[in-house]
Amino acid sequence: MKKCLKCSNVYDDTLDQCPECRTPLISYTLEDTQKDKQEFSKQQIKKLIVFGSLVIVFLLGFGFKSCTGIKKADYKNLQSENEKLQAQYDELSTSKDDLQVEFDTYKTKMKPYEEQQAADEKAAIDEQNKKASENARQAAEQKAKSEAHRENMYGISDKHISTINDALTVSNVRNDVTGNWRIVKTAANIQIEEYALDYYKNKFTNKNEIHWIVNFTNKTTTCISNVVGDRLSVVIHEYVDKEEHYADTLGSGMVLAEFSVYLNNGDIEKIK
Repeated sequence: MKKCLKCSNVYDDTLDQCPECRTPLISYTLEDTQKDKQEFSKQQIKKLIVFGSLVIVFLLGFGFKSCTGIKKADYKNLQSENEKLQAQYDELSTSKDDLQVEFDTYKTKMKPYEEQQAADEKAAIDEQNKKASENARQAAEQKAKSEAHRENMYGISDKHISTINDALTVSNVRNDVTGNWRIVKTAANIQIEEYALDYYKNKFTNKNEIHWIVNFTNKTTTCISNVVGDRLSVVIHEYVDKEEHYADTLGSGMVLAEFSVYLNNGDIEKIK
C-alpha cells in the first residue's frame, strides 16, 4: 500500500501519485498503519485534555459567576464568614454544655430543699383540709340540731307549690297604702299552711311583704307574713264575699286558725 503525505489518503500499490493532489505516493506498511493509529489516538487525547482544561478554567474562573451569580471573591468571603460562624456555633455549643452541667449541679444541690418545701406545702394543705373538714362537721351538727323537728308540733310545711294545679299569680292589692301587700287568688283545694314555707321562698321578694291568699274553693282568706324573723305567721280567715277587691276589706272575716311556720325546717306550730 501507498500513502499521500499531503492529504494522508492511502492507495493501492499500483498508483505512483495521489489522484487528488498529484503528490507522489510513498510506501505505507502495516507498521506505519499502527503508528498512525497511535498518533491519532494521542492527538485525540491531547485535544480532550485541552478542552477539559478550558472547561475547568471556565467553571472555576469566569464561568463561576455566570453559573452561580456570585463572584469568586465573594464566594471566598462567604466561605470565610461561614467558617467564622461555625467556630462561634462550636463555642456556643461548648458554653451550652458547660451551663447544662452547672444547672444539673444546682438542681442536685437544690433537690433536698425543694423536696422539703413540697412536703411543707402538702402538710399545710392537709392541715387546712383537716380544719375545713372539722368546720364542716361542726356546721352539719349545728344544722342538724337546728333543723331537728320540735316536739308537739301540729305538722310540717314541706309541700311544694309547684305541685299545685294553679299558677298562683301574685298581684298588688288595690288601695294598699303600705306598698307591701300582695294578693293571690286560687281555687285549689289545699291546706295552705302545708305549703306556706315553699310559698314564702318562691313568692316573697322581701320579708316585709304581706301576702293574702284567697281560696274560693275552701272559702278562706289566709294572711302570710314574716313578723318574727325565724318563723312565718299564717292566719286563716273566713272568706267574705268580694273582700279581695280592696285592701280595707281583706281579712275582715272571722279568724278560723292561726299557725307559726318555722323557717329552718318547716315545723308548724298551732297558735289557735
